[in-house]
Amino acid sequence: MSLVVPLQEIFAETKGLLANHASWERTELGNVSSVVNGYPFKSSLFNKDKGFPVVRIRDLGSDRTETRYDGEVPKEAIIGDGDLLLGMDGIFRCCEWKFVYRTNMIERIEFATEPVRSSPEQLNEFLTLSRLAYGTADKTNRAFQVDLAIKNTSRDPILLDLNERFFSMADNNGRSAELIYFCCASKGDALPPGEVRTVQLFFRDAGWHGKGVSASAIFFRVRGFLPVVSASWKVPTLATAN
Repeated sequence: MSLVVPLQEIFAETKGLLANHASWERTELGNVSSVVNGYPFKSSLFNKDKGFPVVRIRDLGSDRTETRYDGEVPKEAIIGDGDLLLGMDGIFRCCEWKFVYRTNMIERIEFATEPVRSSPEQLNEFLTLSRLAYGTADKTNRAFQVDLAIKNTSRDPILLDLNERFFSMADNNGRSAELIYFCCASKGDALPPGEVRTVQLFFRDAGWHGKGVSASAIFFRVRGFLPVVSASWKVPTLATAN
């Protein structure tokens, strides 16, 4: 995860969710709570009818879950009354989205891969753009949100080396957008076979919404995220009538 605001600035705030209150004592989290990481459930055992109910990141902020797990659930993964759940993959429901691109508006125009043993069908599922939206992030920044799904289509665990250098967004005039938020950074994390990891990126609006938009298309690009050598998706800008 990449913060775009220095921690010192966050701690200095006196209003808002993360504000520092005079009555609060600052201490290490381990002194006042027990931290338990999310359990790595096998997605192949997810279903809607049978097994133990599972709270996924997409369910945070809701009062129910539609996912059940038909497998063994360890005691430490069971949620109890008073437990606090924190989403660690960036879906914090802190954004107000004005427009979500429909599937038929998102066109993959490039997808080049390394010559590896995996079949073209497997590599085709390795990297998919699952969602693209436009709106206001953190109440101030006009931004485009990109959700990228990474699926291990091989039979062995793969090591992920995720950071900002692989991703960019620009228009057909060559104007680039600033990456203001990146979540799901990892280095050396193993992704088991069949599992999916979601990368979430926020790019500041580079003049692609509203009146007087000169560009006609926006390109989200991935470069050097092997086995994908290069991949690009194209969407229209969001111009409005003068």
